[in-house]
Amino acid sequence: MGRSVVNKLRSMNFLIHTTDLQGSPMYIGDLSNTKFVESLPTVDVVINCAAVQYVTQKKPYLYWSNWFYKNNVKSISNLVSKYKKCEHFIHIATSMMYEQNFSPIYYEGSNLKGSGPYSLSKVIAQNILDSSDIPSATIVPCIIGGKGREGLFIKLVNTIMNKKIMLIPGSGVFYSNMVHVDDVADLIILALTNRYRGRLNAAASIPLSLLQWIEIVENTLNKEVSKIFIPHSIIKFLGAITFGRILAREQIIMLGQNHILDCTNSFSLGWKPKFNNQELLVDLIGGLIDE
Repeated sequence: MGRSVVNKLRSMNFLIHTTDLQGSPMYIGDLSNTKFVESLPTVDVVINCAAVQYVTQKKPYLYWSNWFYKNNVKSISNLVSKYKKCEHFIHIATSMMYEQNFSPIYYEGSNLKGSGPYSLSKVIAQNILDSSDIPSATIVPCIIGGKGREGLFIKLVNTIMNKKIMLIPGSGVFYSNMVHVDDVADLIILALTNRYRGRLNAAASIPLSLLQWIEIVENTLNKEVSKIFIPHSIIKFLGAITFGRILAREQIIMLGQNHILDCTNSFSLGWKPKFNNQELLVDLIGGLIDE
């Protein structure tokens, strides 16, 4: 996400300072470290793309709550303290921070309630930002895909490419949104240039079910796998006894209900996603095959 945003900002001649734990940013360091954040330069705008999630590498097996809190809550607390006088703060959240209550659609004003350690940490982070006096915008994406954001799709594609049988958690019939990483970056730029304040949902059009995901991958790869369905009740049980290590609680919830976002506010700002859900998935598959 940060890479895509930085590329777009550079093309617009912004003066940019970048920071990350790794790679080649201008400042390498940990945002949960107060002293490091205090050493960062003064800026007009902060764009916080940093967060750990379930697909983050080297996540611990135990004490997940502490790990998510340290990386997702302490970091934004430090940034809010350091940049309390900045002109604009743009934060990237997650749609799983909306209370999952079988709503047919989730709006920017939907209630917030964490379902697992990741989404809970993002709710707390959001509350910290909302309680500050900083003019801020929060971008709320659903499942992000695209180059550098393959996540769980790697396993899906590899299974269909290399196996004859696929285990389907739940019925696979519930719909959810994805969104391309570059489309989210475009929405961030719109929020910045319009100095937008409030939340903006980010989701591609034409939501798909898990079974439709699989069908698109099969057709794109010209492969077909036999499917064995595991009842959702068993998935919930396995998730509970493994403390979410097989599937996180948020992922289990999404397998048992629709997860669709309303993006009316984003569209009214001029946001025009380049990818619908099917096009995004085909693009992502192509990237994985090229690698």
